[in-house]
Amino acid sequence: MGGTTEEVQMTEASLKQMKKAKVFKQHEKRVNCIDFSMDGSYLISSGDDEALLLYNCLEGTIHKTIKSKKYGCGFVRFTHHNSAVLYASKAHYDDSIRYLSVHDNRYLRYFKGHRHRVCCLALSPINDTFISAAKDDTVRLWDLKSNQCAGLLRTKGIPQVAFDPSGVCFGVAYSEAKSYKHHVKLFDARRFEEGPFISVSLPMTGSADSEIAQLKFSPNTKHMLLSTYDGSVMLLDAFDGKKIRDLTGIVNTQKSELECSFSPDGEFICAGSEDGRVLIWQTETGRVVHELGGHAFPVSCAAFNPRYLQMASACQNVVLWLPDST
Repeated sequence: MGGTTEEVQMTEASLKQMKKAKVFKQHEKRVNCIDFSMDGSYLISSGDDEALLLYNCLEGTIHKTIKSKKYGCGFVRFTHHNSAVLYASKAHYDDSIRYLSVHDNRYLRYFKGHRHRVCCLALSPINDTFISAAKDDTVRLWDLKSNQCAGLLRTKGIPQVAFDPSGVCFGVAYSEAKSYKHHVKLFDARRFEEGPFISVSLPMTGSADSEIAQLKFSPNTKHMLLSTYDGSVMLLDAFDGKKIRDLTGIVNTQKSELECSFSPDGEFICAGSEDGRVLIWQTETGRVVHELGGHAFPVSCAAFNPRYLQMASACQNVVLWLPDST
């Protein structure tokens, strides 16, 4: 694959050199989620065509295609091993989470308990704990070694969840139509049953159905990223939950699921847009430093490789981006 996949620090200059290195057109419908493995060697995508595709990021090739015709596939995340992933079912009759060995296409465990579609999964960076959030307005805590739910939190709206980089705490965010507010709550992962140690409410700026679409912590622990279905992207202080600024430029008139991501050092943020662009902001200033174009459909997913100078984005096609070495 052209360009470089060396472990290089991302800079504004290197991001402005990003070009399409590889375009994969194997998905037959919209890609609903992508995730890099922790070591940056692999990428996985899940599609509305009920297929999971595994890519070798260093070679720029498709490593494996896995069909999930019976249950569909939604939110997908690598575990601590490149050979296993968690993904959410999308079938109307099944709301379970599947623990899949992509090495031999074998299910290792099923996690059942949610009564509506799972919309978010977050794995602890320090152990086998993970959190799931679903459209039944609940958050469940699990351990990969057991299919028994280890904890349950109820919310007043559809929640989104994320672990902080230390694994010590996790965040839960949801929108409450009745109060017309977004709520962000931080919990100690070891004593979550005691309730949140920080709770912040933010006014909803869009329509009543502009729910929170995503919550993420920056790798440098300084910030949280909160996005909504009306295209709003908010940068929050990770220590007190207060809003620092809005990140502007995203188009999302159809209220689609458009993913946002931090760079590995937390200095940049990328997000997809309905008009086929990928926007890149500088975290500290909120300034758009570059735009990547060329997608034919709304960009549902955008992410930085956690280890290499590489990006990925997806609409129906999946694109790997590398800085132009010429």
